[in-house]
Amino acid sequence: MNRLVISSIALITHLGLLSTIHATDTTSQNGSVIHVSDLYNLTQHELCDLMQGRCPDVAIEFPVHTLLPIRFFLTGDVVRLIEHEGSCGQIEVQQTFYLKCIDDQLLLSVDLIEWRPFTEFFQGTVSFTFTLEEGRTAIVAGAEGYRRSQVQR
Repeated sequence: MNRLVISSIALITHLGLLSTIHATDTTSQNGSVIHVSDLYNLTQHELCDLMQGRCPDVAIEFPVHTLLPIRFFLTGDVVRLIEHEGSCGQIEVQQTFYLKCIDDQLLLSVDLIEWRPFTEFFQGTVSFTFTLEEGRTAIVAGAEGYRRSQVQR
């Protein structure tokens, strides 16, 4: 009986979250329904619920040409980043993709059918070099990232 009550509460809570998240239903090829949420209509609470895996059947759409502020952090016992207020810039989405979380795993897709973890979805390089800027040594950090064409195991 207690399991039924807990399951009912979980289902009602989940349905309540879905009703507050502005989403459209999309049926995938395998027949499962995925609720696609508009990136711009999410509240902080809804985004937290999605990122914590509480709504595994909801995906966030990142449409092509979307501009997103980006922030970096760097902490450690050798170096740390001293942040300025606000974001470090913006990134532009070059190809529409979808993001969802199941449990604590971040998954990405371009077609709502095949979902891959971040490390199987992207490949790329990170680089660090030194240069002189206005007579002072500066670090230049960069990254190149591309979508993997197939899962590499």
